[in-house]
Amino acid sequence: GNPDVGWSKTMQKSVSLEFGLWNSRLNATVSYYHNYTDEMLLGTNIQPSTGFSTLTRNVGAVLNEGVDVSLNGLLINNYENQFQWSLSVNATHNRNVIKKLSNELKEMNRKNQENRNEILPIYEEGESTTVIKSVRSLGIDPATGQELFQKLNGEKTFVWDAADKVPVGDTEPKVRGAVNSSLIWKNLSVNLGFSYQFGADRYNQTLVDKIENVDRRAAGSDRWSPTNRYAKYKGISFFNQQTPVSTRFLQKLNEFVFNSVSIGYRFEPKQFKFLEACKIASLSLNASMQDIGRISSVKQERGLDYPFARSFNLSLSVLFN
Repeated sequence: GNPDVGWSKTMQKSVSLEFGLWNSRLNATVSYYHNYTDEMLLGTNIQPSTGFSTLTRNVGAVLNEGVDVSLNGLLINNYENQFQWSLSVNATHNRNVIKKLSNELKEMNRKNQENRNEILPIYEEGESTTVIKSVRSLGIDPATGQELFQKLNGEKTFVWDAADKVPVGDTEPKVRGAVNSSLIWKNLSVNLGFSYQFGADRYNQTLVDKIENVDRRAAGSDRWSPTNRYAKYKGISFFNQQTPVSTRFLQKLNEFVFNSVSIGYRFEPKQFKFLEACKIASLSLNASMQDIGRISSVKQERGLDYPFARSFNLSLSVLFN
């Protein structure tokens, strides 16, 4: 063990309100939580020569507080036609604030502050752990095709300076949640799962790597030229210069994701006589699919940090007498 690492301590406070209407056909829960974590644990990068890539340290204290709201309803319950439809929706708003920083994090902040190619965390007391800090961009200069930056004092400059990094967004959405629907008709069941988030910020690295700095033709009419002065991407004459991180590629992230669908059917022996002949009490066929699709305000390449897969599953369950 590491004698310099202590136990992380969390003080949790919460209050909830639950109620049901129409004989519990509609149920709702509203919760508020307030969690203060001291001696928070975080894996920090260390020299590979030590034989390890990270070292866990106590790095400070963080306050998390927010509101959870959930709503569940049995919208249709028709016994005569053997039809049921239920729907559940939940939403969460979370806010976190750094209350205390260790010296190790302050040193990491100094290194991350100087980085010009990535959006790396820079932690400050009184700010969120998910804040995005970058140099403000004023876009592409129509006269030269070069990116213009804004300094801390508001002046315009062509020179990117790490000292001009300021809070410009937050990766934590204003609200996130899920929607789940369950439909049953006789022996057929269908379940749908969705998730959503609104109000987050995302640095679109795909635009930098796949358009801005790679293909001179990919930007098309958005590439600056003497005849196309009001453009999104820098001029070809600056193509050999790596684009530093700035707010030019910071986008508002709002998305709705179709996470999963599952369909099942239960075959009854009284309806299918061959099941009785085979001594089968019940036979169920289920099919499911994950990561079906999404509607997002940010178009970017997926699978850069971790591979994603759209999976299909088919299962058959047989119960014999």
